[in-house]
Amino acid sequence: MDYSPRERVQVKIEFLRLLTRMQLDPARMELITAFFDSYLVLNAEEEKSLQEKLSEELQPEEVQRVMELTTSWHLKGWQQGRQEGRQEILLRQLRKRLGTTSPEVEAKIKTLSAEQLDDLAEKILDITSEAELHRILAIKH
Repeated sequence: MDYSPRERVQVKIEFLRLLTRMQLDPARMELITAFFDSYLVLNAEEEKSLQEKLSEELQPEEVQRVMELTTSWHLKGWQQGRQEGRQEILLRQLRKRLGTTSPEVEAKIKTLSAEQLDDLAEKILDITSEAELHRILAIKH
C-alpha cells in the first residue's frame, strides 16, 4: 500500500473506526486487524501520529474499543515473547552445560508450558547428561 505518510495514518484511523463499529467478537477483530496490519505497517513516526490523532478523530467510545483491542495484542505478543525467551535461555544454558542438545530436546522444550519451563529451570543445574535430560523431559530414545 503506497500511501503518503499522511494518508497512511488516515487510512489506519478509518480502518479502526470501521472496525469498532462492526461489533465483531474479539477473535474476529484480531484476525482482521492482523491481516490489515500486515499490509499497512506504520513506522514509529506514523504510529506516534496515529496515537495523537485517535482521540481527535474518533468518538471516545471508539477510542476505548481501539485501546482495548491494541492492549490485547500487546499482551499476547508480550506473553509469546516471554515464552520464547524462556525457551531460548534454557536451550542456551543446556548447550553450555552439556555441550550440545539434540533436535528432540530442542523440539520438546519448544512445546513446554511456562510452568514446565520453570520446573526445568529449577532442575537445570542438577542435569549432568543428555540421557538425564531426556528422562526429565520424558523423551524416549
